[in-house]
Amino acid sequence: MAKLTNFIYCINAERVAANDGSGNSINAIGVMSALTPEFVPGTFSFSIIFSILDMDISGNNTVQIVFSKDGERNILVDSGIIAIPPMPDVDEVGLPNEYKGLNLSMDFLNVIFESEGLYSTSISFNGQLLATNSIYVKGKR
Repeated sequence: MAKLTNFIYCINAERVAANDGSGNSINAIGVMSALTPEFVPGTFSFSIIFSILDMDISGNNTVQIVFSKDGERNILVDSGIIAIPPMPDVDEVGLPNEYKGLNLSMDFLNVIFESEGLYSTSISFNGQLLATNSIYVKGKR
């Protein structure tokens, strides 16, 4: 069964081509344990990086990312259902299936924060909620 790992909030997620031509990696720039825009209410841009492991990459899959104010139905960002097409298994190391999967990132641009408090990102995979990760938002001024 698929599981969510390596969840990170950061200022920017940068895709970098591997030196050996084996694909891409993702660099987290400015890892954050809280979001601190200049003002709340106000807007703020940030990224998330996460991994989904123990999944069948040879078939069709979907992912959905929802960012909302905790305890409310106030959805600020909804990616909608994103199709992930089948991919070839290029595991040259021979990893066990529970350690194979995808590293994904998503940019959240100019998210409007109307109040300070706890917000959360929910990740669903093939229609099932994998996990919800929370982060506190507080204006600097």
